[in-house]
Parts: sequence; C-alpha cells; structure tokens
Amino acid sequence: MAEASSSAADMEPMEVKLSEAGTGGDTKATSPKKSLLSCCSKNGVAAYQEMYISPKVFKKSMWALRFAVFVDAIAGTIEQPNYPIMVLKGAHPDSFPTTGGLDFAAATYFVPMSALLGVAIASLVIGTMSDRVGRKPCILLCLYGTVVGCILKFIFKFSFWPYCAFNFINGLMSASVPVSLAYAGDVYETKLEKDNEIGLLVGISMLGSAGGGIIAILMETQGLFVPLLVGSGIVFIAAVTATKYLVEPKDIIASRNREKEQQREEAELGETFEEEEDDGIPVPETLNYKIFSIILFGALGDNVGSSGLFPLCLSPLAYDAFLRERPSDPIMSEVAYKWISVLVALMVVPGTMVSPWIYNKLGLAGGCIGGNVITGIVTIALLYIAQIRPATGGSFGVFVALLYVCFPFTVISQLSTGPMLEAVTPPPKRGFAQGVNITIMNFGAAVSPFLLGTVSDNFGTPLAIWICII
Repeated sequence: MAEASSSAADMEPMEVKLSEAGTGGDTKATSPKKSLLSCCSKNGVAAYQEMYISPKVFKKSMWALRFAVFVDAIAGTIEQPNYPIMVLKGAHPDSFPTTGGLDFAAATYFVPMSALLGVAIASLVIGTMSDRVGRKPCILLCLYGTVVGCILKFIFKFSFWPYCAFNFINGLMSASVPVSLAYAGDVYETKLEKDNEIGLLVGISMLGSAGGGIIAILMETQGLFVPLLVGSGIVFIAAVTATKYLVEPKDIIASRNREKEQQREEAELGETFEEEEDDGIPVPETLNYKIFSIILFGALGDNVGSSGLFPLCLSPLAYDAFLRERPSDPIMSEVAYKWISVLVALMVVPGTMVSPWIYNKLGLAGGCIGGNVITGIVTIALLYIAQIRPATGGSFGVFVALLYVCFPFTVISQLSTGPMLEAVTPPPKRGFAQGVNITIMNFGAAVSPFLLGTVSDNFGTPLAIWICII
C-alpha cells in the first residue's frame, strides 16, 4: 500500500519500522508497551497493538469502506428496472416463460423479495458475527460472496424459480451495510462524526442502488441479465481494494490509544499536552432492549409505510395508469418507466444533505415523524392524480414532479434509525444492533411489497396504497 520511501510523513508521531503484513502497509512500533495480551506475540505485545495507523492510512481505509458499500448496492439493484419486464411473458426475449402461477404484481415483487429475505438473514447473522471475528473479514465475505452470487444468477436466468432461488442465496452474502455502520461506530469518537458517517454510508448505499438501475438501462440492448456480469466485475474490484486497504477497527483504536499515551508521557517530561475534548455523550455499557425494540418497531413501520410511495406508486399504480391501460397510445414508455424508477433513488442525495440540519433543529425523532407525515400526504396526492381519467401528459408530468420533489422526505425518516441505534448501543453490540436494524428493514422491504402486490392483484392498487398510508 505504501512504499518505505513515501511513508515517512505518515509515521512521524512514533519511531516505527515497516510491516507489509496485516492490514496492507500499516507499521509496527519498535518498542511497544506490554499489555494483557502479552502472550500473543513476541516482545509481549499482540500483533494488532504494535501497529501505528496514520491519518493517511485511516483515510484510505474509509474510502475503501465507502466504495465497498456503494458497489455492493449497485450489484444488489442492477436488475431492478427490469423486474416488470422480466416477469411479463413475451415482453422481452429474455423474459421468463412463466412465473410459476404468480400474477404480474406479485411476481414483480417476489423477485426482489427473494434477495431481500436473504439480506435480512445475512444482516443479523453476519452483523453479529462481525462483533466476534472482526469487521474486515465479514465485509470481505460479503463482497467475494456477491461476486459468485451474480455469476450464479446469470447462469440460472432461464427459469423464474431457479433464478429466485439463487437470488436468495446471493442475498445471504449481502450484509456490507450493517457491518459498515458498525465499523463507523467503532472508528469515530464523537457523536457528530458517528452520525455524519452513518448518514453518509446509508446515503452512499441508496445512491449505489440508483447506479445499479442506470447500468441496467444503459445495457438494455445487451439483454435483461447481462448487467449481472458487470455487477460481478465491479464488486470484485471493490473486494480487492478492501483486501488491501481496509483496516480492522481494533487496529485503529489501539493506534490512537498508544499515540495518546505517548503524548501523555511526553507531557510528563515537560512538553505540553492537551487532552482532546469529547462531545459529552456517554457511551452506553448495556443495551436497553426496551428502547432498542421501540426504535426497530418504528423502523419497520417506516419501511412498510414508505412502500406506498415507492415502489407501489410507480408499479403497479403509474405503470398501469400511464402504460398498460393505454397499449396503443402509452403516455409513459417502458424505457421512461425504467429511468423514472432509477432516478427517484437519486433523490436520496438532497435528503442526505439536509438531514443533519433537520436533526439538529427537530431532533432524530422529530425529523423521523416529520418525514413520515409528508410521505403520507404525498402518497395520497399521487394516488388521486394517477386515478384521473382519462390520463394525460399533464397529469403524468405532475405525478413525476411531485414524486421527485417529495421523495427526499421519506429518506430523512429512514436515515434517522442508524444514529438512534448508535446512541443506545454499547460498542461490543454494534454489529448485532445494526444487523438487526438492517434485518428488520429488509424484511419489511421484502415482504410488504409482495403482500401489497398480492392485495393489488386481487382487490386493486388503491386499497394496497391506503394500507401503507394508514
């Protein structure tokens, strides 16, 4: 990662020697202090306690983490715009010949549901495992597992049920988000830093979701499933990058503690030393399961309610009103539908940008409630606009504009969950807490659209959307 000739500036605070092993170019101290783990290494010091992690190395590690989250999200949604066409027999040469008895809306949501159920399981299992074996090994497991999973889905693209089965298996390797959120909680020291990084990682994940859809649209002429190979390739690049540059949090923490200790020793010799001030936020020693459960219950309700705005307001509501009901003179083409569904996800950017300001003004709970209220009002408005008959280009334009302008508010409510959990979770439980959070979110995102799609097929789309609003 760094050659001897270029790393001197990174190693000024301590007298060090290079070690290319471990976390990719980090360095070892020449005369480290003894510790309780003295049996684990020569010189009486555990290996991870010997390294000095420079700010430059730390910065590279964080960029490797963010890139991994971004690319993993791309691979997870790289087929999303193709789902309605994939399950509609005859719509495309690559469309499934049958959907196993499921109707259009149910089949459209069963495909992503199969993956999200796998993600829900992986988030809990791998997130908890990261508390024990470390964050980096679990992130690498997710990345390399996704590489294999994308290839397997491409191989079994010929039939609906085999594809969904391997979609589920691929989901079982997709837990990079909860592990990365726990990583951020480990390596940042103040509440502001933690909240900003957690919000950034969630925003990057949502932005990656949009990137996957864009790749699918741009590769439309290559086939519905070819984007999976692209997804596999870019995730492999992220996996190699993380292997080389990502640093285990305990190494970073140990390095900081050693540097502070050395500064104190220098102060005792007459040099000045100023203790860094924290933000006054106590670190919880135990997990309050009552508060923890309330936060998760709210997150589940948030995700189920948000399903009314997205994806139900787009498919089947807008898909039916502006395309399927007007086969000879559609207002919205299939390509337009894909771009609209993908670019909606880009609205997470303004949501991520304004959320810290809103949280500072209203608090995490206030921002969450405000976002949900606005989401409900906008969903009602979109429902009535789409029911105007005959549908016109004007009603379609108002529908899309309102969806884009107001979608960031539902993002604000969803971004609040991570910082809430960080505030009530002790460090040894961070992976577990964020894993349960992502499990709940993905379970809601997996099951609710499928169940609501079934309601839509049998009782009408308006009823399914009203269930979300209520």
